[in-house]
Amino acid sequence: MYLRHYGFRRMPFDNTPDPSLFFKSPRHSEALAALLYAVRARKGLAVLTGEVGAGKTTVARVLLGGLEEDALTAVLTHTHLTSTQLLQAIGVAVGIDTRELGRVALLQRLEARLRQAAAAGRDAVVVIDEAQNLGPRALEEVRLLLNLETEQDKLAQWILLGQPELNERLDRAELRSFRQRIAVRFHLGSLARTETFQYIEHRLRIAGPEANVRFSRGALKAIYRATAGTPRRINTVCDNALLLGFVRGTHRITRAMIDEVVRDLDGHRSRAEQGGPATQPALRLFGRGGA
Repeated sequence: MYLRHYGFRRMPFDNTPDPSLFFKSPRHSEALAALLYAVRARKGLAVLTGEVGAGKTTVARVLLGGLEEDALTAVLTHTHLTSTQLLQAIGVAVGIDTRELGRVALLQRLEARLRQAAAAGRDAVVVIDEAQNLGPRALEEVRLLLNLETEQDKLAQWILLGQPELNERLDRAELRSFRQRIAVRFHLGSLARTETFQYIEHRLRIAGPEANVRFSRGALKAIYRATAGTPRRINTVCDNALLLGFVRGTHRITRAMIDEVVRDLDGHRSRAEQGGPATQPALRLFGRGGA
């Protein structure tokens, strides 16, 4: 809706894991380097954790986008699965027709698929997002799949993405054997204040190099104060602020506008959490999208 008003070519603050919008903060760059090392060195298993909205999925998407075009990749995003369902989901993700396949046949077909890729010199990478939802049996399934290997290398590289609860689960005594298989483990923190300002500038520049919009210094400080440097939260606040600016016919986003947006967002959330009427903030009546 507000693209034409500001002169953007695309939405600057969509909450999607778009590699083209990747912001190379020091921590995000380190996370990407850690995962890339795990894949290139055929380490087998890497774990990337971080708070909700920290950018884990985007880092993984950037990693996959940097692999050779013929790489065999799979991304699982729904992880409330039994061990059998997880195995089936992986099979489907790598192009196996899992219908009417029993567990043994599915494992054989999956191993054959991975060996075929390895023989052709192709990378094989499986990313399991929201891995904190995996139960003990599903995690054990992943551990067993790590045994698929040649004499030199693992047949596939496994990357688990999860919230901090994943770390808590992996640190349990009963998962000691799984934990010992983790070759790379990295926790992705939030952006610092200066990085938050740079992140916003980065997004605006990509969305519209010649866009007519300005966030005041006070607005930037208010965004960091309200978001604690969490990218997804930054996107939500900035998107709503731009919508408010469009509604009011201005190209300058002020601290007062950020405060108003945050009150609307937090007020809506608080009412929902307390079981009260979760009425939509007035801004939401205008919807979202391009013009």
